[in-house]
Amino acid sequence: MYPRGPIVRRRTVGGFTLIELVIAMTLFAILASVGMPRVSEAISLARIDRAARAVAVDLEQAMTMAARQRQPVRIEHPAGTRRLVVTDLADGTVYSTTNLETTVGTGFSVDGMVVEPAIVDVYSTGQTSSALTVNLTAGQYSRTITMSPAGQIRVFGP
Repeated sequence: MYPRGPIVRRRTVGGFTLIELVIAMTLFAILASVGMPRVSEAISLARIDRAARAVAVDLEQAMTMAARQRQPVRIEHPAGTRRLVVTDLADGTVYSTTNLETTVGTGFSVDGMVVEPAIVDVYSTGQTSSALTVNLTAGQYSRTITMSPAGQIRVFGP
């Protein structure tokens, strides 16, 4: 038989102790410090890959515009910038400008850009005035985009 007195219920308190919270925060900080360099590397790699694809697309677009308009198109790299400008050689109409100087609006930027030669003309026949080489760097990563005199475009990188 059970006693008939008042029923005593044990009160349980939910939540975490201060020590449990400190341990959890310490583990989170350790994991974050280990993972952060890899995240930074992944971001740099993604930036350089997007920038290289954007340059390759601009070069392909220049070839297409020259053939479509049946007029020469100029690919120009203004000195001291990280931009590529594609213009109509006859009237100066700007078809596209790829700005790799800032991430605002584009989502990609590069630390360095070297274009040799600075000006290349693309003719409606699919030929160019010379071969073009674009070297991009972002952090420890680099990509090279080439365009042959016959208009073949390639992206190289590790």
